[in-house]
This record gives sequence, C-alpha cells and structure tokens, in this order.
Amino acid sequence: MTAAGDSVASDYGSGNCSVAYWNGMTMTVMVETATGGAAPYPKLVTDDFERTFRLSFDSSTATPTMSDGLACDYPLTAQVSLHLTQTAADYVYDPNAPCICE
Repeated sequence: MTAAGDSVASDYGSGNCSVAYWNGMTMTVMVETATGGAAPYPKLVTDDFERTFRLSFDSSTATPTMSDGLACDYPLTAQVSLHLTQTAADYVYDPNAPCICE
C-alpha cells in the first residue's frame, strides 16, 4: 500500500525541514502467523491464539517534503520491518473493568 498524503511524517527538529512528510512511501503489511481463533464469552480467544503482523517500509521510496509540498534536504533514509504479535494473554476478561460505552 502507499501512504496517503500527510499520513507519515518524521520530526527531525532542525534545518529547513524540521518535519518531513513521506507522501507516497510504500508500506507492506503481512500476516505472518495466524493460529487459534475466537472463543465463546468470556474467554474471547482460544488458548493457542496468536497473530503476528509485519509492517515494512522503506523511506527511500519517497521524497521527503515540507508541509507546503516543497522537497527538503533530509539526511535520513530507513528500511524498517516491525513484527507485532498478539497472543491469548493479550485478551483478558475483567468483569470489573470500567465500561467507557456509557
């Protein structure tokens, strides 16, 4: 997928481009692991539940710009791969938890 305009930014903190927008940067989201599934309330998910997602992006696929759209001289590129995992332990039923739906 491609980042929508002004949806990805980095704060460099100085120079002519203190905040760089990475419009058009290519990002990939992949499900690497998917085991287990939903379980009846109050358990929420099965004991073997696990989801691992990988988010990868490469800032060299886009030209950093300032908020006015002009290209800036930004001294950084990055290739990043984040692995995010959810397990059954992340789903906790607490009957005393506050309800923010009221």
